[in-house]
Amino acid sequence: MVRMGLDIYGWVEVRYLDRWWAVVKIDNILSRNYEMFSLLFGVDRLGGVNMTIAGMRGFPDDASTEAERDYQAAEKPPASWITYEEIENFDWNTEVETDYIHIYKDGKLVGKVFYTSRLTEDELKELHEKGRLEKGGLTYITGKIRAKDLLSRDWEILLDLMGTLAKHYGSKNVRLVVWFD
Repeated sequence: MVRMGLDIYGWVEVRYLDRWWAVVKIDNILSRNYEMFSLLFGVDRLGGVNMTIAGMRGFPDDASTEAERDYQAAEKPPASWITYEEIENFDWNTEVETDYIHIYKDGKLVGKVFYTSRLTEDELKELHEKGRLEKGGLTYITGKIRAKDLLSRDWEILLDLMGTLAKHYGSKNVRLVVWFD
């Protein structure tokens, strides 16, 4: 069976004067990060995470004009949304389980893979049994990791941007509206 990639589309919106306004189109900011798709929205395609913050809520009835137009043009694929308040209140040090192998160097996440040829079959077996393996200055971890280690650089940038908007509009008044295709 061949699996097709899953992409994310959508907008960061702010609520001002009792309506939502589109401020940032995310299509060119975010890349595929299946773990974040899973953690935030419960999209369990590849590398599913064992918990979800918002789940698949559907497309919001009160979306901005731009988000509504883009969503309709995409022929209404699976959609959801999450407020910055929910993101901000989530404990990013929570341990989550994931299917990926996370690779660290000097305590910093440097990559994640499903499989690596850098490890022998015996080393991979040991990694999956113990959840951790040190080799060649790198630490390989599978199973439980901190939720914040799921954040790729592009997601960090987006969440920082949402945080900046939240300082001006309030955490409840900033949200991420997304759909997947």
